[in-house]
Amino acid sequence: MQEGGPYRIGQQFGPYTLESYLGSGAFKCVYKARSADPHTAQEFVALGFPHQQDPEGLAELDKEFAANARMVHPNIVRLFALVRHEGVSFLVMEFVEGITLRARLRAEGSLTPTEATRYAGLVCEALAYAHSSKVLHRDVKPENIFLASGNIPKLLDFGVARVLERTSEKASTRIGTIGYMAPELLQGAAGTNADLWALGITLYEMLTGRRPFTGDVGEVINKILSGRYARRAPTTALFACSVRCF
Repeated sequence: MQEGGPYRIGQQFGPYTLESYLGSGAFKCVYKARSADPHTAQEFVALGFPHQQDPEGLAELDKEFAANARMVHPNIVRLFALVRHEGVSFLVMEFVEGITLRARLRAEGSLTPTEATRYAGLVCEALAYAHSSKVLHRDVKPENIFLASGNIPKLLDFGVARVLERTSEKASTRIGTIGYMAPELLQGAAGTNADLWALGITLYEMLTGRRPFTGDVGEVINKILSGRYARRAPTTALFACSVRCF
């Protein structure tokens, strides 16, 4: 059991009892909890608490709930509810056993082409569903892909997602992780194609064990805009083909 987090194991929030601390991201920390809530129909759930219970932190929760709660897909971690209990707000999410794709890559370096393309294909289906629901994820990367039991990839963390008015809409802000950003996003605005670019970068990383664009922030931006990616034969052709297919 991982130690840490602002709340204690055994602490109760309404029908939820904290069982273990799962970790922390940019905007929230996450706990496994036992649920007595009949509406979730799950013995265990994951609870996501913002780092700060202030207007900014609560606004982040509201945005994530607005983006994620509308979606039910086998390759997207389900979000059940946004709860406010005695001055503490949190998200109630599907609890999934497994590890992140990032943890897998750290342990193994890279994956076989068969496994990598399978994961990418299933995440691509999740993105197609999200985009049809007018949701732009904006931060697709190995940290945000969870490998559940049976090696089923699940896209998670819609904390910086954008709900679009129409599927052709473009987002005008530079949101996400630099190494996975599409050139048009760095130049000012991008639509759903930016999620597919980030998935292509992730596929390259699964195949080669490294990102195609590396260096400090300025170097990465220049390489992305100029297309100077790190060539790692024989997977380079597969990477280029996969991005075009997506």
